Amino acid sequence: MMQWKKTKLIEVHNPYILQRPFHPRTAYRRAEVVKAFGTGTPHSRKVLLHHYFPPEGETEAAPVLLVPGANKDAFFFLDPDEDGRNRSLPEFLRRSGRQVYALTFAHNQDDNWWCCAAINEVLKVLTEEHPDRRFDVLGHSKGGVSVRLAATDWRPDPSCREYLGHRIRRIVLVGAPNLGVDYFFRYPALNPHLLGTSDEPSLNWPVSWSHVRADKGWVNMTELGYTGPCYPGQGQMLWSFLEDYPLPGLHPEERVTYFGGESDSVRAIGLRRTTKECGSLIPEFLKRPPNVSVALIGGSSPTIPLFANDLTGPGDGIVYLKSALHCPDTAKVTSLDAVPVHHKALIAEPEAQGAILQALEATGVLSPEEVRRRRKRLMTQGEEIRLRHSR
Repeated sequence: MMQWKKTKLIEVHNPYILQRPFHPRTAYRRAEVVKAFGTGTPHSRKVLLHHYFPPEGETEAAPVLLVPGANKDAFFFLDPDEDGRNRSLPEFLRRSGRQVYALTFAHNQDDNWWCCAAINEVLKVLTEEHPDRRFDVLGHSKGGVSVRLAATDWRPDPSCREYLGHRIRRIVLVGAPNLGVDYFFRYPALNPHLLGTSDEPSLNWPVSWSHVRADKGWVNMTELGYTGPCYPGQGQMLWSFLEDYPLPGLHPEERVTYFGGESDSVRAIGLRRTTKECGSLIPEFLKRPPNVSVALIGGSSPTIPLFANDLTGPGDGIVYLKSALHCPDTAKVTSLDAVPVHHKALIAEPEAQGAILQALEATGVLSPEEVRRRRKRLMTQGEEIRLRHSR
């Protein structure tokens, strides 16, 4: 059932949300999305709300809203393998008795505050359909960062002043960088491909170099990077893990990229400066828990196909398990789990979908001591998996 029952175009009315510039690789190409928006480069005030087919019979379970990560739209949840196998998460949840919705952001690398405002607008529309219900909101990868903002009453940004946490029952953060991510600064080998002219959507990521040397001297590449106009959401998730995990030592420009500086061929401002200039959200995430109950799910198998998986610490190939399973001690954590699958498979694999359903159905709140105990056990298991793949 590779389709949504219906799709609705919604607009966020906030003058601080502007038209986001699009890199050619960021523009939407999926026909259904382009048709619904009316363009492949919609204004950031637009958002699509997708309705899935209803479950059979009456259900008391909270409706679920699915929020995709960077470089994805809502159709990712219908075919998360992106190979036609259609191991649909909405269908799995529908069969479990859940009414499922999903959204597609106007810009799939947008400012997470703007995405938070879009989530709020969708929640208002869903409240009209379910006036007596609260919603479970699931965010995958970068989508989890925007979901966490929606569920936290911290509102310093004028583009998202409203807080609708009273409409949320629980958030489920799947492969979300709750403690940040530093992957593209550890693995700069992708940069030359990002600097090319290809419009391949799989290369829709920011460059971690500021300049490259050409025949006529240094060429400024900041427009394509974290501090440029097209990738604000990526810079908001940056954080260093160097105290926990060493650099992989696989690329000659690795240290220049991570620490900043200049080599014969590239210049970089480094992760620390980029984190500061981009206004990373992670310092606040370290101390501010969501105001609603939260379930945490990480991946522990660094096995993304055709990808330079990060093997320096336990994780899903991109996001460290330490990051995916992090929340302040004061958070109302109802469950946390690590599934032995990679980052994308956290939505596709039957074991991962089962973990999502368990997270939605969990009752009670775990004590901080129990959370720490479970996290330690899952981290130990994740390290064992990492070592097997590192051999």
